[in-house]
Amino acid sequence: MEPTLSQGDYVLVRFNTRISVGDIVVVMVEDNVVIKRVSKMRSEYFWILGDNDSQSTDSRKYGWIKFNQLIGKVVWKITG
Repeated sequence: MEPTLSQGDYVLVRFNTRISVGDIVVVMVEDNVVIKRVSKMRSEYFWILGDNDSQSTDSRKYGWIKFNQLIGKVVWKITG
């Protein structure tokens, strides 16, 4: 998620909240916790992209993410 988030940064995550296009979210994908930005949404799914296209593993690999894979929405960043 660089340049938005860097290794060593801390994030505050809100659980059980609505998400919108543009939000940064924490999701469980293929047994990994990942942080990405919501790019598109439809009824039961959303599409996530990293802020660094050339270095990101995101929905271009994972496909559409189900809402039940959502852990939470990043609401605050603390630089580490």
